Amino acid sequence: MEYAVDEGLSAVGGIQETYFMPHHGALKWRAEPMGMAREENGEWYIVTYIEVNGAALESVRKILRITNSLLVRRGAQLPFLRQPEKPSEVA
Repeated sequence: MEYAVDEGLSAVGGIQETYFMPHHGALKWRAEPMGMAREENGEWYIVTYIEVNGAALESVRKILRITNSLLVRRGAQLPFLRQPEKPSEVA
């Protein structure tokens, strides 16, 4: 969550086991399922996106008693998302 907030993301997500859904609630994260769960090889999976914001980061820090940044950045830092290029203006 810290990395996602630091990089300016609005959500993170993907395919996960349904087992994790209650954990998002316990961390006070807003998780949005994107459809129905599906069974694969005896396990249940669902596509879910989690809202990224400062409140979500502060919540997990408080619950897990994290008092400082856990990010370690090494070398040149490139943004995870690049800003779209502006189209050149034609005179």
